[in-house]
Amino acid sequence: EIGTAGECCKDGAANQAANKDGTCDGKDIAKLVMSDSRFTTLALAVKAAGMTGDFQCPLPKTVLAPTNEAFQNIPAEQWAAILQDDAKLKALIANHIIKDGALQSCALKEAKSAKSAGGSDLAVSTCPQSGTVSINGANIVGDALVASNGVVHVVDSGLIPADITVAKTEAAEAEVQVA
Repeated sequence: EIGTAGECCKDGAANQAANKDGTCDGKDIAKLVMSDSRFTTLALAVKAAGMTGDFQCPLPKTVLAPTNEAFQNIPAEQWAAILQDDAKLKALIANHIIKDGALQSCALKEAKSAKSAGGSDLAVSTCPQSGTVSINGANIVGDALVASNGVVHVVDSGLIPADITVAKTEAAEAEVQVA
């Protein structure tokens, strides 16, 4: 086990009973991501995938939130193909959710791996010199953002599942051959 789970609101059962839609009072992960200008691309992808509920209560979780700039690092052709394929988009979003609880930075620094909500094994490593935590090569940047139902860690690149591939175009192949 990679850490202890956080708590979704102070009294999750009471809040669920009070809110018919199942959301917690306070700022949950969905509200946090949707209201932060660094995550507009992620917010749009989550909405397009119909996965806003995955970012809400009741279960505590950890979200690895790529910034808008991180999504720009995904090749345009690959990103377009992901956006046009509902299954691929859902797999991409699920790969950014760790359902093992709300993992603070200290728990991630001690971890060797984590399981994404999509079932992928994510490799976790910590640089001995800088203390920077990486998950499948994506670096956690800045402080963790704490929500009522978990923790959001800002990452500098998207975590694309290994099984999401996009056929190369002739132009892309020609570009590789020239390089």
